[in-house]
Parts: sequence; C-alpha cells; structure tokens
Amino acid sequence: IPFVLFNPGKLLRLLSFGNIFIILCFLFYYGSKDFFAFLIDKKRTGIMFSHLLGLFCSLFVSLIIGGYFLQLLLDVILCITTVMFILTLIPGGQEGIAGIKRMLKAPFFLIINNIKEKITGGNNNSELS
Repeated sequence: IPFVLFNPGKLLRLLSFGNIFIILCFLFYYGSKDFFAFLIDKKRTGIMFSHLLGLFCSLFVSLIIGGYFLQLLLDVILCITTVMFILTLIPGGQEGIAGIKRMLKAPFFLIINNIKEKITGGNNNSELS
C-alpha cells in the first residue's frame, strides 16, 4: 500500500506492462487466430474493450501526462478490468462476473427499495413501485 500512495505512476507502469505480458501469454497459449476469435465473442467484447481502453489510458497517463490522483484512479480501474478480463478467460468466468455484479448491485437496490417503502408507507400498489 505505501508503494501505491507514494508513487502510483510506478505501479501503473508495472500493472500496464504486466497486463501486456498477460495478454501476450494468452495469445501464445491459444494461438493468434483462436485468441482473437475468443476475444471478439459477443460476451467478451465489452470487457475486452474496457480493458484495452484502460490499458492504453494508463500507459498514456503514466508515461506522458502524469498526475498523482489520475494515476491513482487508473491504478484502481486497471486492477478491476484486469480481474474481469482474466475471469472471462477462465471457463465459467462469465457467470462469476454476473454474480459479482449482482453482489455489487444488491446493496443499492436494497437502499432504493427501503426509500420507496418509506415514501409510500409500505403500500406496494403505488405508482413508485
């Protein structure tokens, strides 16, 4: 954690180049034709696009622009997109990502439902429900 707080740019470069090597490892493992067909699959397109966009932005910011808070934000984004990208490469990973999304959304839906109940007084037949 001190490494992240004192110099997030170094961590961002390390994560970026590490991600490039992870992508190259999967490329060599699957073969170029199968790997690109695997990535273009409709289930993975959004995650792959967000991962590559985050990777490009993190390299651009860490090598050219700089900025402490921007690098810190991109560290977090790149970690999240890397985990999601790797989960898509594991068999059954799509279901795991869907489960994680449901777990992250659940508290917000609970809060919204509690607010709706307080507004309507527990009446489920109102227009807000």
